[in-house]
Amino acid sequence: MNVAAGFGHVIMGFMDDLDSRLIAELAVDARRSNIDLSRKLGVSEKTVRRRINRLVEQGVINWSVIPDPAKLGYTVRAFILLEVEAPHVDDITQALASCSNVDFVALCTGPFDILFGAWFVSSASMAKFLKDYLPKITGVRKSQTHVALQVTTGKVANLAALKEGPEG
Repeated sequence: MNVAAGFGHVIMGFMDDLDSRLIAELAVDARRSNIDLSRKLGVSEKTVRRRINRLVEQGVINWSVIPDPAKLGYTVRAFILLEVEAPHVDDITQALASCSNVDFVALCTGPFDILFGAWFVSSASMAKFLKDYLPKITGVRKSQTHVALQVTTGKVANLAALKEGPEG
């Protein structure tokens, strides 16, 4: 099944099948040349170049380098849940987002209000973060930390899931 099939309707209806297939190809290897992409997609190189430029201008895709934290010495992966005081939610999310070892911050449902992921060089550095940094953030009531024993995938997005669209 085509990985890109169906995600045009997920993103506000302005994408067509070619945009979806182009994004899927770039997700596999963003360094492929426009010529290679045009051959794979059956369109001209100019069409590929214009489509990529439009998708970048509209903020649908962007270019970045995603380093592997484990290969840079960050071997402890933690997911931390916070119960917070409602008036401080925005300040807390901003404080967490400013930490270089925090890779995502999300508001969530359930008994906790915020979920974030962080990488640490050691369990000692994680303990220091939990004991010294988190308690100093105004509005944090309670935390719960989960350490990943093994990370199987580090994909930025699951395009296979996106292809299903909202109806599954």
